[in-house]
Amino acid sequence: VTSNEFGITVSLNLPRFLGLPYSAFKDGNIPRTEFKASFNYQSRPEYSRRITAFNYGYNGILNRSGEYFSYKFYPLKLSTVKMGRMSDEFIEQIARNPMIWYSYSNHIDAGVGGNIYLSDTPQTNPKETYKYLKASMSLSGNLISAFNKLLPLNDLGERLLFGLPYSQYARAEIQLGKTWRLGEERRGAFAAHFVLGIGKAYGNSSMMPYEEQFFCGGANSMRAWQARSLGPGKSSTFGIFAIPSQTGDLKLELDTEYRFPLFWKLHGAIFAEAGNVWLISNPFEETATHKEDFGYFTFKSFYREFGIDWGVGLRLDIDLIVLRLDAGFKIHDPLLEEPWLKPAQWFRAGGYGIQFGVGYPF
Repeated sequence: VTSNEFGITVSLNLPRFLGLPYSAFKDGNIPRTEFKASFNYQSRPEYSRRITAFNYGYNGILNRSGEYFSYKFYPLKLSTVKMGRMSDEFIEQIARNPMIWYSYSNHIDAGVGGNIYLSDTPQTNPKETYKYLKASMSLSGNLISAFNKLLPLNDLGERLLFGLPYSQYARAEIQLGKTWRLGEERRGAFAAHFVLGIGKAYGNSSMMPYEEQFFCGGANSMRAWQARSLGPGKSSTFGIFAIPSQTGDLKLELDTEYRFPLFWKLHGAIFAEAGNVWLISNPFEETATHKEDFGYFTFKSFYREFGIDWGVGLRLDIDLIVLRLDAGFKIHDPLLEEPWLKPAQWFRAGGYGIQFGVGYPF
């Protein structure tokens, strides 16, 4: 099974805030104006897809003693997703589940968004104890919805813009992290990282676009799992694909890692992680008696549906860049009938993941 993907991105940054004079900003902290366009083509065993995007926005940095703050604000985020080839088997499978069908349909996404980053230091690889906060938010489709009466409808009751259904949703994510430097020379460290993400489709959409949904797994998240292979909840709702595509509207994750020097610039690590993604609302399964069976988030069961792993890793830290190799082992896999894995199962196929990364995971 193979998957191919390629993309191109071009951007233009102007050293000024278009629309306002330099005198409107104090202390020389003048935001930059950014124009960015991209094209991405995906070819998977089940389908091919083209994603075109254009963003217009502003970004800036405030770097004061003991505080580093950067921000980006996009008053216009525009993207279109168009499906190409779809295999007959793929169409037959997704037609059985309207939720998945919606995630793999043509659409246009137009809205606003932004993110902020607050830290003790501007360094990418700090040598002292530091903490940080990352937050992002997106709103899509609200302005377009004001013109609904002027827009045509398709057979599913969706309003169309330029012949494509437009997406309408709200999405927010926050990440909190802290790294404590240990030892006399501060060569060891203990790091902790928490993620909470939540999104909600409404109005013209039944689900958030696939590319905006949350996922777990990969080099920086739940490293015993490959990217998009955990969840939602204890359900493998998207498990029909040859390549993992399991996503959700809500994400909770906690990561911890102890880092220690070995010799020269080589460091070791021991880590443990817990997390998953869930669905919040799915209009096609509202009558389900046991919502957790379909990947819904429910307060009575979510704490039993966390994936849990541990692992070890090697890091080559040459200051400007960190090269990383991790091996993660599953302790609790909510998708299995017997979710708690015994040590002997950690080293069997499906019980571990090998990840290569650049930079620390958090």
